[in-house]
Amino acid sequence: MSQEQTLHQLLSERVATFAAGDRPREIVDQHVEKMFADIIGDCFRSYGDLGQKVRDAVNAALPANVDGMFELTRYNDLVATALHDKWASSGIAGDMVRRAQESIDEILKDDVIPSRVSLLKLLEQFADDHKEEAAEGRWEAPRIIIEENSIGSRSKWVHIYFDEKPDEEWSRERSAYSLRSTSRDKYQLKNNLLVLVEGTDDSGHDVGRVCGALLDDQKLGRQFRIHSKSDRLIAALYFGGADLVIDCDESDITYGIYD
Repeated sequence: MSQEQTLHQLLSERVATFAAGDRPREIVDQHVEKMFADIIGDCFRSYGDLGQKVRDAVNAALPANVDGMFELTRYNDLVATALHDKWASSGIAGDMVRRAQESIDEILKDDVIPSRVSLLKLLEQFADDHKEEAAEGRWEAPRIIIEENSIGSRSKWVHIYFDEKPDEEWSRERSAYSLRSTSRDKYQLKNNLLVLVEGTDDSGHDVGRVCGALLDDQKLGRQFRIHSKSDRLIAALYFGGADLVIDCDESDITYGIYD
């Protein structure tokens, strides 16, 4: 028998033996599994038909105001820690760091920092913070002034002045110290916010960034005394970068004593 015939017989024998075993079935199964995995993977890729249909369905299901659903509160701990570490390593006097840290803790307490703050809710909270005092003095509403100003054709500003005492109470207290009767100027109101308008919301209300704030006749940033919920909201607007939605008029806010 020649060498070629011997090799032919050997190969034929091994092929027949291999074909009669379970190994060919395993190999076929592996390739069939890989084929289906590749086909299904292509269907689920972003450029595949199924992937595109899923993408379109998810986009259609998203709420229109999805940007307003993510609140600034998730960054509270990160911001507080970063500020604390920065101040602690800057060589600032220990008492300054302590007071600043207490202020941050007070501002971030109860997770009161949303990504947008309603002016209506803010002023209602301000009225609620002073409701007991208003009931004792029989005050109908806080004094509120909302003014719009445009600088050139590009910038629009809104200045909001407010004070818990109405003009009548302020005048009565002044008359006890002076015989002269004077009217209260807007700059004599103890609180104010300066807002740079940067757009509008879905309801057409102006939305802007607070660039300056006065609380109890003190510029925010020069003092660290945050007493009330409305104070914390204002501090959140000024320090936290939350937007203010101008969604009310001066006459919308009362103490509710005579309602």
